Amino acid sequence: MITNIPSINLNDAYWIQEGPGVRNTQFTNAGIKLLNVGNILKSGYLDLEKTTRYLSEQEVQQKYKHFLCDEGDLVIASSGISFDDDGLLRTRGAFIAKNHLPLCMNTSTIRFKPINGNSLSYLKHWLQSYQFRSQITKLVTGSAQQNFGPSHLKKLKIQLPPLAEQQRIASLLDTADRILKQRESAIAKLDQLAQSVFVDMLGDLNINSKNLSLVKLKNICTYSQGLQVDVSKQYENKLTENDVRFLRIIDFTQGNQQPRYIENPGNKYYLNENEIAMVRYGAPGFVCNGLNGVIANNLFKISIKDENFHTKYMLMYFKSDYFQRKLKSLNVGVAMPAINFRTLDAFEVPFVSYDDQMKLADIYTTISENILFHKKNLEKLLSLFRSLQHQSFAVN
Repeated sequence: MITNIPSINLNDAYWIQEGPGVRNTQFTNAGIKLLNVGNILKSGYLDLEKTTRYLSEQEVQQKYKHFLCDEGDLVIASSGISFDDDGLLRTRGAFIAKNHLPLCMNTSTIRFKPINGNSLSYLKHWLQSYQFRSQITKLVTGSAQQNFGPSHLKKLKIQLPPLAEQQRIASLLDTADRILKQRESAIAKLDQLAQSVFVDMLGDLNINSKNLSLVKLKNICTYSQGLQVDVSKQYENKLTENDVRFLRIIDFTQGNQQPRYIENPGNKYYLNENEIAMVRYGAPGFVCNGLNGVIANNLFKISIKDENFHTKYMLMYFKSDYFQRKLKSLNVGVAMPAINFRTLDAFEVPFVSYDDQMKLADIYTTISENILFHKKNLEKLLSLFRSLQHQSFAVN
């Protein structure tokens, strides 16, 4: 915990620079890479393969030489950011490594260098803390887009302990963060394994490499939209025996949520644990099952009506890279991507024997149980990490 340390201006502790406004007409196919906000990942690393924007070496030397990154710089995204569940903005940050160079700053990216030897690792964690996020949110709330720049950052205050304490806090949080990433990596590898098993049995569905019979999705399933329920009509406890659980996206993605109940509206909106729920908008295509209750209106209920298709096989199909990529391509150019019945009607499902479907279902069940185990542990670790982070930057 930070105690008895006066607040100072952020720009008195760290040098701050925003990238220049480079126009599309200046982009080239080769030369010096331009850092884009999309290159800065939530994981805390850079992925420069995500974009192909370059400037010519001559133009950089003539106009933008002072925007060239140095090894060890801390860079963050100042646009393309969003609010967390706590209503505060969260940015993304990463360090520039030697293999990233040469690299030129671009608009909506900001870099930091230490003043008087202050720790950039400490700053990186501080930028994820309540202390930073609460300040920056107040400054940008009300804008059409959530973004900030050096003018906002220069209004911020930071409590900066002695260097040794900065390094101790940064080292502690680095270790905790590393453990979190290991757990996230295990989940990602299990997801990849599920995809590999699916492709191994069904081949490349983009070209139907195994010449499987294809059945229209609308001939296999029925879909129905969830129910719009006013928040005032949602209860944390059952009021009568007739009340049923009301299922929101968060109930599937974060299993530790306090259940909510509503008056039973009938079977039309009721999801059985063997039926599939699919997100309509916000995060279209996310599928889940395993819960009983009435689904919210941003979800679809998908029921399998053809006994030749197993529910877990269909769940794997919906979660496959093939389905997700095709779904995304159908939503290209849409301001608010959403799924409707017509979108689902465009899909065809590969048919394999019921025995093969059961094999896939058994493998999927085993992998899903392992993923669930890791996710539960990840939730606990994340809670501990945030508690540790809060204590590290709490003001006494």
